[in-house]
Amino acid sequence: MMRAKTIALYVVVLGVGIGLAACGSERDVSKRNFHRIIQAHLDGKDNAVCISGQSKKFPFEEERNSTSATRLKSLDALSYAGLLKRTETEVEKTSSKGKTRAVTVLSYDLTETGRQYHHEGPSGGFCFGKTRIQTVDLYTEPADAMGIKVARVYYTYKLEDVPDWVRSPALKNVEPTLIGNLDNHQKGVSVLVLTSDGWVPESEIK
Repeated sequence: MMRAKTIALYVVVLGVGIGLAACGSERDVSKRNFHRIIQAHLDGKDNAVCISGQSKKFPFEEERNSTSATRLKSLDALSYAGLLKRTETEVEKTSSKGKTRAVTVLSYDLTETGRQYHHEGPSGGFCFGKTRIQTVDLYTEPADAMGIKVARVYYTYKLEDVPDWVRSPALKNVEPTLIGNLDNHQKGVSVLVLTSDGWVPESEIK
């Protein structure tokens, strides 16, 4: 009877040990652990990609002239994609010399869809998508750098939750690289720092 209890206890302890080993540690140096840490960091971001809105706030007005051609092309592309509504008016403008001339002013404001995806701020724009890591390809062996231990992790990812408006032909004309890579696997890199709580992305350390 005693032997049976001892064997049963050994099996339980062994099972717990295997379970803990399977869960791993925050300090583990492995593709699996790094994948989990980086993905959790990416999941905490609102969006993966932002397309410039050419203005931090709307409504926004711009005169039609040679110096505004590039910006207007981008704004019009956002209009064709359904994010902005454009209105055009003619106004009289008087120069410093007293001459009056007709000027075309284009006004852009957010549509319902535009308000859903627009973000203000220094890196604002129309933001969308989530980054989903497909594989961790390799990582550098942890090494000391200025008193801290770091590892550089290289991975392959794909964008998910991409809205239909992003695939507008007009947007592809002004953002060919970004739009052209939407369905492709892409490469990313993250620097992880070893702390008392385990590995964390460098950008999370204040």
